[in-house]
Order: sequence, then structure tokens, then C-alpha cells
Amino acid sequence: MKVKTVSLAVVLSLISYNANAKEFVLTDTEKNIAKGNWSISNQDLGVNGNKFTIQNTVLKGGKQDGTELLTISSDDFTIKLIPTRGLGILSVVGDGVRMGWDSPVDEVVNPKYINLESRVE
Repeated sequence: MKVKTVSLAVVLSLISYNANAKEFVLTDTEKNIAKGNWSISNQDLGVNGNKFTIQNTVLKGGKQDGTELLTISSDDFTIKLIPTRGLGILSVVGDGVRMGWDSPVDEVVNPKYINLESRVE
């Protein structure tokens, strides 16, 4: 699986309509870019009003080692995405209500530990 580019321009423009859209490249395999642990907030961007943070974390240890976790949070809403796994949605929580499906796998597994050949029928 090849992750080309993770762009936050759309997310930033949705969070605050007063801010000019900005783009931050966190991962680009063609340009050998991997920012790793990174974060930004409304304060960093000089956006008043709705508070938000966007944080990219590289997980350590076990089968999740090296997997990225992108967390987008506001006062009452949090979205967790996994760019390393095709930008899969890990969880969505809004107003204290968790939305989603419970996977039988407890941890986020890095694609390098998945045998794609075993899924051929």
C-alpha cells in the first residue's frame, strides 16, 4: 500500500470558514517526506473562535510500530484517522457519543505485518 499525500487543506477550511485554506504535507512517498510527530492548532494559525487541534502521531511498539495516527479535535468532536492504512477511520466521537464499529483487533496494525496473500480466495 502506498500513501501518496495527506493534505489537511480541506479539514482546515471546514473547521473555520474565516481562515484561508492552508495545506500541510505530512507524508509523500514520491518526495520522501515523512513529518512524523506533528501538530497544529487554531492558535498556531491565528484563527479565533472555534478551538481545534490536528495532531499526527507515529505509534511505537508492537505491530503498530511506525503507523501514523491523525487526530482532529474540537471542543466536542474528535476524529481519529490512520493515514498508513489508507486513511482509514479509527474512531469518531461527537458530544460524548462514539460512532463506529468495534474491530476484533485491539491495536492498529502496520501494513508491513499484514499478509495480503492470505486473503486471496
